[in-house]
Amino acid sequence: MNQEDAALVKRCLAREPGAVETLVDTYSNQVYAVCLRYLRHAQDAEDITQETLVRAIRNLHQWDPERPLKPWLYRIAVNRCKTLLARKPLNTVAPEVLQATTCTRTHDGDGDELLENIHLALLQVRDDYRSAFLLFHEQGCSYEEIAEIHEHPVGTIKTWLYRTRGVVFAYLKEKELLPADMDRPNA
Repeated sequence: MNQEDAALVKRCLAREPGAVETLVDTYSNQVYAVCLRYLRHAQDAEDITQETLVRAIRNLHQWDPERPLKPWLYRIAVNRCKTLLARKPLNTVAPEVLQATTCTRTHDGDGDELLENIHLALLQVRDDYRSAFLLFHEQGCSYEEIAEIHEHPVGTIKTWLYRTRGVVFAYLKEKELLPADMDRPNA
């Protein structure tokens, strides 16, 4: 349990001045990063971030102070992202995704190209697989936190990550961004 989060939530519930602003300031960038990686569209990510924080603040009384606050917020964000994607027609999602992930070389080029190709590969997997991958590799969430966010067992999350890594690995090999003789890692 994070004592700082528990104290902050307690202050919010007591309607202390500035408490809600502190919560929003503390978590808005992290929630936005999850939403942006999940949705690949800045305006949608901003909207879902705002909606996530409003929902969280309205439901702080339901948060279990024995559990970390961040995974609880991420679960709300991921669920809101899933809802938005389910409501959007596929023909409006694809152009945004393609535009947001177009490969361009900047700076040294190699790292950017590899990262952009990883994100292109992630477009080939289910939304929940992609979310688990991004939460693990970009947000640094543990298997347990991702399991809590997605409301699935840890073993399922590990399977999703394994399968997603396989898709990414195969995609990168196909694009010749990995050595041809490189075998897929077992992890």
